[in-house]
Amino acid sequence: MTATRDDIVAAARALVGTPYVAHGRVPGPQGGTDCLGVLILIARACGFKPPEFDVNNYSLQPDGTMLHLLDEHCVRIPRAEMGGGDIVAVSWGDPTARHVGVVVPHRTYAGHLAIVHAYPKARAVREHRLELGGFMGFVAAYRFQGVA
Repeated sequence: MTATRDDIVAAARALVGTPYVAHGRVPGPQGGTDCLGVLILIARACGFKPPEFDVNNYSLQPDGTMLHLLDEHCVRIPRAEMGGGDIVAVSWGDPTARHVGVVVPHRTYAGHLAIVHAYPKARAVREHRLELGGFMGFVAAYRFQGVA
């Protein structure tokens, strides 16, 4: 079975509420994950990577590792093609990729996108409107390898 964009969106939304834990990989209210962990948990759940797949020893400070990992394990796509089930790498106040999340269709505003991501300030995985520009700057977009 090949996972679809809808499968990715469902897997991302299933993580909402999981506490933020740096380098965490355990979904659910008793677990914890970080932003890269969200992608790893989805890749495992959707069969893009085996259950034991992980990436380790990455810095929580931006050093280019995140984009290198995405380039190695995903397919870079143009921003204009980004949609539900894709990955967005963003910066916060500078041009360096600092954060990643999964793009999902906005639940309320048809035609708009939202992001599912884990970040320390929220202390959990959250979904909210994706607003690129200003503080959250677009760096790159990716697609999981093997998406139907």
